[in-house]
Amino acid sequence: TPPRLKMQLSAILLLAAPLTGALRMGSPALAPSRTSAVSMVDRTATIPAKNVWVDMVPASEVKPNTINSGFQYGIEVAVVCDAKGGIYGLSNKMPPTGQPTTFAEIQGE
Repeated sequence: TPPRLKMQLSAILLLAAPLTGALRMGSPALAPSRTSAVSMVDRTATIPAKNVWVDMVPASEVKPNTINSGFQYGIEVAVVCDAKGGIYGLSNKMPPTGQPTTFAEIQGE
């Protein structure tokens, strides 16, 4: 059975060959680190505010007991004006079905 033993030893050596690199003495376990970190961000700079005031609904359309909608910068807003002239801004998607707020009715004072 020496050929069979020789075949088994060859198989063991083939499987163990990749592991020998990890067992060598003197090789670093990790790649050497750089002395200075690379940073692509200027930490001293501040990001400017990008808030802007926009007209969502023309003022001529906002009358007592009305609900109007406007769409600006990817945001859809419903502007509600109650009987006393109070103005409220809401999302134009009502939960749970996402129906527009403009389909609602104003009730009460």
